[in-house]
Amino acid sequence: MKMKRQDISTILSVSVIIILLVAGHIKADEPNIDPDSYIKRGLADYDNDLYDDAVLNFSKAIEIDPNSAETYTHRGNAYRDKGLHDKAVSDYNRAIDLDPKLVTAYFNRGGAFLGNKQYDKAIADYNTVIRSNPKYALAYSNRGIAYLFKGEYDRAISDFTKTIEIDPTYIEAYTNRGAVFFNTGRYDKAIADYNRAIEINPEFDLAYYNRGVAYLKKGDYVNSWDDINTAQDLGYPVNPNLLKGLWEVLQSQK
Repeated sequence: MKMKRQDISTILSVSVIIILLVAGHIKADEPNIDPDSYIKRGLADYDNDLYDDAVLNFSKAIEIDPNSAETYTHRGNAYRDKGLHDKAVSDYNRAIDLDPKLVTAYFNRGGAFLGNKQYDKAIADYNTVIRSNPKYALAYSNRGIAYLFKGEYDRAISDFTKTIEIDPTYIEAYTNRGAVFFNTGRYDKAIADYNRAIEINPEFDLAYYNRGVAYLKKGDYVNSWDDINTAQDLGYPVNPNLLKGLWEVLQSQK
């Protein structure tokens, strides 16, 4: 799931300046212009998932003004979404050096640390963000993900619950909390969270699939069959052997 909420993404690629890139982007012989123009280009590229071009434009802005913490943060975001988490962390570090109160740099660095599986460092950054803004729902959610990966399930549940208190429509918090409940054998609570996620988005394939697996664990094969088939119809990649096994169980119960 791709999110411009500054969550985590992957994909690596590199970009090289040639004589002319694409219309509307940087020419190799283009004279210096003000950094804001490059920043605007970079942000437009980033919004269109053109991360290589975004890096080029932000880098040009940094050449002109090397003391803009926000520009380093922007370039860090592009590196992060290219999957280049170490480069992203380096840019966020520089942004924080320039402006230790720039909360977005801590938040985004937390995402890069998550991508690098450096969960304790991610948690430390989200702690900083939450101290600055105790109502930042996404910071609690991302910290909950870090706790989940660390196996600290109670803390993960607490953070996902806090996320939901702040934003009751934040669907990922329900599915993530449901995953914790599932992993700890609390299938009814997991199903309740997946129910809520489906109420918010009736076409959320992952919620149907996870709920179907929770029903399967409870021995409710009919509801499991219905949910997993619905997930597949909505585009979720279901293992055919799972459906085959479910079908055989249902047939044997007739």
